Amino acid sequence: MARDIRWTDEQVVERAEFVGRTVKELCQLLRYGGEYTEVTKRIERARGALESIRVSMWKQELVRTVSDGKRNTA
Repeated sequence: MARDIRWTDEQVVERAEFVGRTVKELCQLLRYGGEYTEVTKRIERARGALESIRVSMWKQELVRTVSDGKRNTA
């Protein structure tokens, strides 16, 4: 069964936008020979934001799955 999933949590969207900006900044750093510490710091920021997006989406999916299961057993 195909479902129309919309991730509307504004914080998740803001984190994704943050990742996009961070990647653009990272590309500029790499082009202009940025220092290793600054490059790795940006990578860790993006990685952390991506992980938080994944966790948020996993929690939303879990709640939806549990809610669907309860409806099917009623």
